Amino acid sequence: MLERVYQLRNELTTFVRERGLEVPEFSDSKWLSDFAFRVDTTNHLNSLNLKLQGKNQLVNVLYEHVCAFQAKLRLWEFQLNQQSCVHFPSLNANQPIDVTYYSTFISDLSVQFDIRFADVEKYQREFSYFASPFGVNYIEAPEEMQLELIELQNSVELKSRYRDLSLVVFYQKYLTNDKFPVLRKHAKTIAVLFGGTYVCEQLFSRMKYAKNKLRTRLKDDH
Repeated sequence: MLERVYQLRNELTTFVRERGLEVPEFSDSKWLSDFAFRVDTTNHLNSLNLKLQGKNQLVNVLYEHVCAFQAKLRLWEFQLNQQSCVHFPSLNANQPIDVTYYSTFISDLSVQFDIRFADVEKYQREFSYFASPFGVNYIEAPEEMQLELIELQNSVELKSRYRDLSLVVFYQKYLTNDKFPVLRKHAKTIAVLFGGTYVCEQLFSRMKYAKNKLRTRLKDDH
């Protein structure tokens, strides 16, 4: 909706003027830049939202989406400080004089993501043992996992199965309870943290908070 209004701003101005009214905001370059920035930022957040809503995603994948977005926020903050808004097409098209102003909003959004997802980050190592068992360092793994990880990482057959199958199928069919009881139990623990569970709900609630925070900041500063 925001993007559509921005795209039709000239048509809307003409429509209103034909009725003897004015929309002074559409003639205010600062207001238009702020609006364009909000359009682009909302689009970025909506894109993340769609990724998080994808069906049949394990929680480690959801976490990867969030980590990628946090990295993007850091990139955007740096670029805006360098007067580049290449990843903000609406703002870029509006040709604002100074875009470093908007880096503060991205910085704030980045901090909010760091704070709001801090409780999910504690699962990062657990996600690694689940999603990348062949890539983790067994020396740094929990002691009860170490021997099983060594057996797993030295199995050519299991490595091949891991590449070809989904994680759930791999654990269900090829990590038997008699040979890999600890890894299998750990996999079940992570697997139940599925799309509709508490962790995923926390992801959505935190992103909603971030969007509301940005909306408030833009409104108050203008």
